[in-house]
Amino acid sequence: MNTRTSPPLLRALFAGRDTEDNRLQAVIEQMPAATLLAAQKSGTLIALNSKATALTGWSRAELLRLALAELVLAPAAADALEEIHQVEPGQARLIIDVPLATRAGRPLAVDLRLAAFAEPAQGDVLVLIQAAPADERVNQARQATQGAQALDSFEHMIRLLADPADNALGLAVELIRNMLAADAAGLYHAAPDQPMWQLFAVTDRPKAFPQQFGPSEAQYLAQPARWVASQRPEGYLQQAARSAGWGQMLSHPVGLPGLVGAVVVAYKPGVAAPAEAPRLLTIGALYLHQLTTQIQRHAAYLRTNELALRLNSQLAAINAQVEEAVVLLGRDGTVDELNGAAARLFGYRSEDVTGRPFEDVLIGDAPLTSQVEKCLEGSANNGLSECRLFKRSGDAFPALAQVRALAEGGCVVTVRDLSSAQNQEQQREHLDQLAFLGQGMHSFAHQLRHPLNSISMGVQYLGMRLPQSDEEVARSLTTIQSECARLSEMMADMLDWAKPIHPVLAPIQLADIMRRLLGRFRAKIERRNVRLSFTVGEALPQVMADGRLLEHVFDNLVDNALQAMPTGGHLMVTVTTDKHPGGHRVTVKVGDSGPGISEENQHKVFDPYFTTKADGTGIGLAISKRLITVHHGAIAVESYPSMGTIFTVTLPALSDTPAEEAPQP
Repeated sequence: MNTRTSPPLLRALFAGRDTEDNRLQAVIEQMPAATLLAAQKSGTLIALNSKATALTGWSRAELLRLALAELVLAPAAADALEEIHQVEPGQARLIIDVPLATRAGRPLAVDLRLAAFAEPAQGDVLVLIQAAPADERVNQARQATQGAQALDSFEHMIRLLADPADNALGLAVELIRNMLAADAAGLYHAAPDQPMWQLFAVTDRPKAFPQQFGPSEAQYLAQPARWVASQRPEGYLQQAARSAGWGQMLSHPVGLPGLVGAVVVAYKPGVAAPAEAPRLLTIGALYLHQLTTQIQRHAAYLRTNELALRLNSQLAAINAQVEEAVVLLGRDGTVDELNGAAARLFGYRSEDVTGRPFEDVLIGDAPLTSQVEKCLEGSANNGLSECRLFKRSGDAFPALAQVRALAEGGCVVTVRDLSSAQNQEQQREHLDQLAFLGQGMHSFAHQLRHPLNSISMGVQYLGMRLPQSDEEVARSLTTIQSECARLSEMMADMLDWAKPIHPVLAPIQLADIMRRLLGRFRAKIERRNVRLSFTVGEALPQVMADGRLLEHVFDNLVDNALQAMPTGGHLMVTVTTDKHPGGHRVTVKVGDSGPGISEENQHKVFDPYFTTKADGTGIGLAISKRLITVHHGAIAVESYPSMGTIFTVTLPALSDTPAEEAPQP
């Protein structure tokens, strides 16, 4: 119960009641609500206005003959009369949902506002009673709720328009239903390729509206319409609403001009639509049109974006396969883009040089710069030109460049690195020279062996005929015979290099070969004061190889390592296995702590006849490489001046060895 002080108007009214009785009735008559004046103790009615007679249906005289106990119906009569009897002068109270008796015999629920005033002349308390139908309070509360729902729906609709979800139209129809406080809402869509109108989205009841109707219904939906159950239905949709038992239905076209659909809301019987419903429905229809357009644009954007991503992916895949460097230049001569090959060739990332002048990337000969400038001016030819360019690191390289003009302006410059081609040409010439040299040396060795044998036999014969007392001549003959033997050994190495290799393959364990080999070298290792470190990995697989040929390879590598450490050092030998892209491999490393090999000689050590030893032939490592190649393996060298050299031999494990016999050289 709420309490408040009495209004000044009533205090003024009762101040003059003793002198002017008609004034009381005049003031009560002007009050906006149905008003009764009753004595608190007796409960009799003293005065009332015409609004009270209109509310109850009783005449003024009939009401004045009734007491409050007769006007207020049970069972609420006792509580209401108790509230009236307890209100004190200067206080006010509110009683809700009080049933009043009406002349029609139907109880009427009202809200009563009470205000009590002392009456000195009578010694009683008068109670001013203002009655209002309880429905007004309910409708006011409902309108306030509807207003809050409408504002909340507007907020959600704005967010939905900014970022439409997959079921955006369904959510929008639900928001419109909440905004209009309707019991059901639906959206019909007129598809351009179909004659029927389809129910696109609906709320609450699955069968609230028909799923589809014909194109003739468009004439009834082209204008805003309102239908109530007391009206004759026009069109199929209103007939369906009557059949479904709706009390009221509102519709509004969507997409004017150019009708594309209609939004419909319905109310149950006895539920009144808000006064602002037509205007809110107009706003909802405009919103649905904008949302539909936004969804279509968003779908088109997604399709375009997906297509762009697919094209970019395809272009990236194509770009990755392009071996030539491509530089795109804009109309102003700035770099627009580098492809992957250009980024790798010049050492720049595309994003690092985008927008910079082309001279910052295509640094090189003046003719290329001139050709690009002419292309930007629109007068360049598409011919190829050899030039010299520089990478980001400052390294120069020979290149073949071509400048082409683009139809929309700018130009594209393609650059081919000629370094590899020139290196291959040089290597080809080098191999040709080696082949020519090998053929010549092979023929020379065959031709020289016979004179050497004759000289050796002649020296031996002279030694037998000379007197043994001449020691100086004997030493000279011995030296000549020793040199003849060395020359004969060199000729044999040359012939070994040239002859075919026929390996006898069998499963072998490289660790066992290295143990036997190092055992034979043990005395030499100790004599040279060399410290040996031999390491074998776990679970080493076997290799398919010719053990005799591999022993020749590793014998040569270990012997070379010991020769590199004449005054002592550290010999390191390891046998391990690891996983390579082509399968498992067994790796043998032979390292020494000798003086190392210069960088310029490292790539020559496997060339035949190349040697840095005064008495070497340059055949040993070349033969070793041939033998390892026959076994589908690889041999490489790493050397660090003043620190040592490591030779690495890699052979395929038995399970990864090709099934066919090793090819013959």
